[in-house]
Amino acid sequence: MPNRRMLRLSTCTVICFAQMLLVPIFCESAAGAAQQFQVVGRWQGKFPLPDDQSISEDENPIAVEITVKEDSGKLSGFATFYVIRTKDGKPQIVNKKDSEMIAPQFDGKVLKFSVKAKGSQPGTETTMAMRMTLTNATEAELETPADSSAAVFKMKKVQSR
Repeated sequence: MPNRRMLRLSTCTVICFAQMLLVPIFCESAAGAAQQFQVVGRWQGKFPLPDDQSISEDENPIAVEITVKEDSGKLSGFATFYVIRTKDGKPQIVNKKDSEMIAPQFDGKVLKFSVKAKGSQPGTETTMAMRMTLTNATEAELETPADSSAAVFKMKKVQSR
């Protein structure tokens, strides 16, 4: 009989120990799930301000706009890239290019998609991968992972749905 009692006590100890280890893991995953954000809406981004402070935030025009839609759980949308030139010492929008999102995917924090862009040869197009990482519910960073020299745009959500 003492062996049975010892076996039962050992089994209970192992189960209790396993529960103590697993509860923090489950709590941590639940806390991580709470960090998921809603990406659907309209986002706007500007080029980073120059170090010499030659222009103010108000004078810095919108350089990119991302519109994300959802229909029956499927994401779609488009990106608008604004061509900015300096006129009279201030940056101004002179043109824009709209591009539909290709294969957008969102994991609760990072939106990955591609857009069509001008190719290196005249009259050609290429596909450019983009990544928008949400830092909170209304702010994100948009980057081109394949081009480390490209600007990282600070995005702000200006409209939900």
